[in-house]
This record gives sequence, C-alpha cells and structure tokens, in this order.
Amino acid sequence: MERKRSDSLESWSMILDFKNVETWEASEHKEEWTADLSQLFIGNKFASGAHSRIYRGIHKQRVVAVKMVRIPTHNEESRTLLEQQFKSEVAFLSRLYHPI
Repeated sequence: MERKRSDSLESWSMILDFKNVETWEASEHKEEWTADLSQLFIGNKFASGAHSRIYRGIHKQRVVAVKMVRIPTHNEESRTLLEQQFKSEVAFLSRLYHPI
C-alpha cells in the first residue's frame, strides 16, 4: 500500500488559502517582509517546480531557504494566481518556528 507524502502539493494547497491573503501594499508589517539582499548568499538549488526553484542560502549568518518564482508575463490570470499563492505561502511559513 502506497502512502501519500505529507509534503505533497495537494496537502500544501489545502493549508494555503490564498484567497484570504492581504495584499503587500496594504500590509501594516511591510518592512517585516523585506530582506537586506546585500546580506544574502545563495547556494545550491535543492528543489524545483513548474514555476519556481528553491536554493539553500545564508542571510545574516542564518541558514535559510530562498525561493525564486518565475512569474509568467504573457498570462495575467496565471501571474495573479501565482502571486497570491506565493503570498499565502510566505504568510503561512512566517508563523512557523523551528528551534535550531
């Protein structure tokens, strides 16, 4: 019997309700979402999908994951959906805490 992976796209989609995401512009905490990119080192890619790649990184001497999303420019509907999904993912992941 094959078990379904808990990190599959389907399981994450159920958690990430992108329809209720506040826009970046309206966010009271806009500066919390901003990183000093001059202090970011991007290492090796360890995952990729249809529209993104994820790299290991170091930001201010802390190990991080760096997600680079390829936003389609020719399809407004796809672009909007992808942006909403990304914002939802960031909002969800920002609430997680993992003691090192």
